[in-house]
Amino acid sequence: MTGKTMAARGLVAALLALAAGCASPRPGAAPPPAPAAGAILPVRPADPLLSRAPLPVAAGPLLPLDLRERTFEAARTQVREGFYDPSFGGLNWDSVAAAYRPRALAAERSREFHEVLSRMLASLRVSHAVILSPERLAAERAREPGWTGAEVRRLPEGWVVCRVSHGSPAEKAGLRPGDVVDSIAGVSADAIAAAGDRPWLVARERLGATTAGVNGALAGNRGSVIRVVARDGTDRSRVLELHSARYPGTSVRIGNLPPARAILEIRRLDGGFGYLRLTAFVPALEPPLRSAIADMRGAPGLVIDLRGNPGGYDRLGDHLAGLLVSAPTVLTETRLRRGVRVDQATPGPIGYHGPVAVLVDGLSASASEQFTAPLQELGRVIVVGERSAGADLEAGVVDLPTGAVMMVPIGQPRTRGGRVIEGAGVQPDVEVHLTRAALLAGRDEQLEAAVRELRRRALPGRS
Repeated sequence: MTGKTMAARGLVAALLALAAGCASPRPGAAPPPAPAAGAILPVRPADPLLSRAPLPVAAGPLLPLDLRERTFEAARTQVREGFYDPSFGGLNWDSVAAAYRPRALAAERSREFHEVLSRMLASLRVSHAVILSPERLAAERAREPGWTGAEVRRLPEGWVVCRVSHGSPAEKAGLRPGDVVDSIAGVSADAIAAAGDRPWLVARERLGATTAGVNGALAGNRGSVIRVVARDGTDRSRVLELHSARYPGTSVRIGNLPPARAILEIRRLDGGFGYLRLTAFVPALEPPLRSAIADMRGAPGLVIDLRGNPGGYDRLGDHLAGLLVSAPTVLTETRLRRGVRVDQATPGPIGYHGPVAVLVDGLSASASEQFTAPLQELGRVIVVGERSAGADLEAGVVDLPTGAVMMVPIGQPRTRGGRVIEGAGVQPDVEVHLTRAALLAGRDEQLEAAVRELRRRALPGRS
């Protein structure tokens, strides 16, 4: 591959929460330092379309024709030389590029031009093929995403609150699990979701993009007050004011990419079962994760909650898997343009060897899937919840001449048994869907099912 590229493997967590809101670039805002020309860094971002909210951006400046030509050619060449499958799944990439070239060169404004490039990449019909325009990157740098501690999922009744963190701004405002969010800051939740949708996205990306849009609007910018219209269990509408707080987790930034953010929740459930929730795979979580696993050694079972986790650093997933196995274990084999790379879990000095349940849903993607699928195949974990996103490719991150960032899929992981996760996802051993009725009753049916399975394994003959 040519150009300024960060070859992708296991580093940046999802380009998390480029949250919805009317952020605009700060005049004179300095961009983060770019990597040195030709720098090769081990990164595999999760697909940002599965983890980011839509961010309104300006149409952008007029781009000179020669800049458009150079950028188009760079994008075309990076895909042609770096895409993991030289047959492009039967797609004639040169013909696709030739068809899009006149449209790209006719698009004078930045937003329109980069949208054409996005559509061209979408022709590959895979995840991790993304263009982030300079305007979108600048808008992200100009804002500080906040946190209200509430999350929603799309259920038959609408955008239903599935989680409210204890002591969070959302809880203080009176928002409860099972409430239906109808509007945020005067805009309907459906309209916010639609703003994150794009007609060229595959279904798994549409789910992530639309859900991230609503959750991003619900989180707001730090210091802002978010007016939310929500219906309670009697379908009575209320107007709530959520005061967006500082994000309580950790974050990491690499090169020109937006920061990846993550929260680790550690607690004990009734019966002494351990519970770990990771919102993304970020390296800073490894020390507390190791400590938590050590503290859980006496637990009769362990739940690892990856629902809504769009991925991140694969290496952290490999290390976490190493704390759950007793011998060196091959996890995945990644098909590259030239050759295959094998990744394995190496046992740690202090691990957990009791029964483990992993919770996933349709927003669990990338590193989440790459952690879960091999351990499921080995019989080391039982998977509970809903089928995962099926978005697991390794990507190269490329700086384009316009200042945009492009992700190119350069590797296709598969389990040792030959299972390709991309497009298929991880099918749970025990399929359980969230319901509004249970949420209103203060119940998490997926977590309950996971604990039941652990009880059966920890205490045979009991349920």
